[in-house]
Amino acid sequence: MLELIIDGITFGLLLSLLGVGITLIFGLGEILNLAHGEFAVICAMLALIFMERGVNTLLSIILGLLITGLIGLALERSLISLVYRARGETRILLGIFITFGLSLAIHSYLVNTIPKAFFSVKLPFEAIRIGGLIIRPSTLLSAVISVLALVLLEVFLKKTYTGKAIRAIAQDEMDAQLCGVNPAPLRTLVFILGAVMAGLAGILYGLIATVAVIIGVDFTLLALIVAIVGGVRSIYGNILSGVILGIVHTIASFFLGAYLSLVILLSVTIIIILTRPEGILGEKG
Repeated sequence: MLELIIDGITFGLLLSLLGVGITLIFGLGEILNLAHGEFAVICAMLALIFMERGVNTLLSIILGLLITGLIGLALERSLISLVYRARGETRILLGIFITFGLSLAIHSYLVNTIPKAFFSVKLPFEAIRIGGLIIRPSTLLSAVISVLALVLLEVFLKKTYTGKAIRAIAQDEMDAQLCGVNPAPLRTLVFILGAVMAGLAGILYGLIATVAVIIGVDFTLLALIVAIVGGVRSIYGNILSGVILGIVHTIASFFLGAYLSLVILLSVTIIIILTRPEGILGEKG
């Protein structure tokens, strides 16, 4: 059981990376990015393409993350920036419409061009044994990198001028603008950051499982669940909800199978929403 909990925490940290990306993008621009999970797949497939051409695994991953960020930049400047011209509910609905269409386009392209592509990374290390507990190196590495990424994000948001400006826009855009903060470049930066974090989640998922081209929708769904349960404006809430849901999903999958685990995950989500509609660490309106 302890091994399942460790695996669940690791998977939950990956979900936190996805959920935090959704939260940052929504917090700064009120855009619910329904194409978010596709960036995880794009990054994994880019790394796979480089690896198949003989490029070092680490360099392939770095290149995949960089190109994913550039793709995020291109999409934000060409499509997402148009959504920011709208206001209120119109912006939210338009954002859902455009990102959903973008998700379908990316998904269709990947399925039609590389339908049998699978990304996974096998580490040349033996499992770590502590008494009767067995920990896979891939699980440990994935968890460590996830925590490091989340800590670096926290430091960036709290200790740098740019990070403080992002938080100011998220809390009150009008007041931040009156103080001289321009939201446009920050929204672009956050969208790129969200894409790269999703890409990192895709890479790390390849350490503990296998990334297929069709899994982007699953990533998006899980990211949305994490963001809703944690509170769409609470980064800490997303991290906590990611870990909780990761443990629930992993244990349920082991004992009941993938289908019933999703049912249980959705049931837990509904219960939390009914009891804490603002999210487990969200602020009450």
